[in-house]
Amino acid sequence: MLFWIGNLAWMSATAGSLYADAPTRLCVNYLQDDQRHAGVGLVLLALLLGALALRQAMRHASGTQDASGKTRASAAMPKQDTAASVGL
Repeated sequence: MLFWIGNLAWMSATAGSLYADAPTRLCVNYLQDDQRHAGVGLVLLALLLGALALRQAMRHASGTQDASGKTRASAAMPKQDTAASVGL
């Protein structure tokens, strides 16, 4: 999953920088200013996707996750019997 998101982010950043820096129109559907705005938008989308992919990778590496994707801190900790710890 990280590979696919990273690849999408990289390709969006590449296409966005081409659209933003091109001296001529690359597409007949965009005017020059619209092309520049589309390029900046693609670069921003790429940054967002890259940040989300890194966040997901760091979350996955830090611990186990439940079905909803939230990290469970109690999964790594052994369960203690409260009656034994109190001395009953």
